Amino acid sequence: MTPDEPAGAPHVPGCSEALVLLMGFIDGELAPEDIRRVEDHLAVCPSCRAEHAAYRRLGHAADALATEEVRVSTEHAWERIYDRLTRSVGWVLLWVGLTLILGWTLWELGSEFLTDSEVPMVLRVGVGTFIGGLLLLTINFLRERLYRRKTERYDEVIR
Repeated sequence: MTPDEPAGAPHVPGCSEALVLLMGFIDGELAPEDIRRVEDHLAVCPSCRAEHAAYRRLGHAADALATEEVRVSTEHAWERIYDRLTRSVGWVLLWVGLTLILGWTLWELGSEFLTDSEVPMVLRVGVGTFIGGLLLLTINFLRERLYRRKTERYDEVIR
């Protein structure tokens, strides 16, 4: 209360004070005298009335979301489990098969090439190193993919 207000007159808060009290006002947590002060301020301040209306709409929207029932289709859940399982097994089988075929092909080509005494030693060592590196990288790639699948944090995110 300011010195020039009569002793019985209610104190109308300024915008900053009214905005501090606004959430308590909306939630019904204020004392009766504070409720009256906020109501008096809202009666004379269009910007605080707009803020009050926006908070009320937000509260109603949040209440509507909180009461919405979540439905889970067990059929859809089983389809997702089946899809993920078959996709995972399919990828593992594909990569294992590809690795075996690539390894066998490189071994056959490499063993003939590497044992041919007419091919210079530098070329045989270079091709042998290339084949070993290719196999090592393929195996490392498979290992990383399997590890990441187990530890991927955003695997369940639907895009």
